[in-house]
Amino acid sequence: AMDERFQAMEKRFETMDKRFEALQREMGTRFEAMDERFQAMEKRFLTLQWTMGIGFSFLTVLMGILKFWP
Repeated sequence: AMDERFQAMEKRFETMDKRFEALQREMGTRFEAMDERFQAMEKRFLTLQWTMGIGFSFLTVLMGILKFWP
């Protein structure tokens, strides 16, 4: 009777291990997807930052030229 109980417990542990492995794979997939989204967002912010910097530089130069233009 004790051997049967231990075998049943061993089967339960194997089932739990399989569940944990599946959950771990699923979480890994989700984290990879989130990582890709963050990289895309970082790229957009970098582009926006450069665009704003060039725009402000252009306006500064234009205002400087217009100030000294008679």
